[in-house]
Amino acid sequence: ASSRIERTAVDRRLTFWAVEPKAEAAPALPDGERFAGSRYVALGDGPLERLLYEGLAASRDGDPTVARRAFDEATRLAPTFHLPHVYLASVEADPGRAIAALERALACAPGSVSARLLLAERWLTAARPAEARRVLEEASALCPA
Repeated sequence: ASSRIERTAVDRRLTFWAVEPKAEAAPALPDGERFAGSRYVALGDGPLERLLYEGLAASRDGDPTVARRAFDEATRLAPTFHLPHVYLASVEADPGRAIAALERALACAPGSVSARLLLAERWLTAARPAEARRVLEEASALCPA
């Protein structure tokens, strides 16, 4: 299943990317009401954002090597920002490396349900169902039905 990547320029300094909910930040942003509760997160237009966009575009276009290089560089630029780690894991062919990237993402953002879901998927790929179940239970506790 491929995901759709959206990039909406609000002005020259601010870009919204379809990634993960960040509703708490929306009211302070231009058009905050329009994006509140959406799957958009505001990012600027600096080197980190350009690397993330380059990686997402390469991933969408089926070039995991370019995507991995861009996301890896983004993790070095912003080691405490969880999204570069999540994106790196999404293009990493090696389950062990993907798991390590997702664990770094969770260290940065312990409340990330999407990182936990991806981590559970990778644990299953690595034939470790007990770890996958544990991570899914954590995700369920964070986001009860």
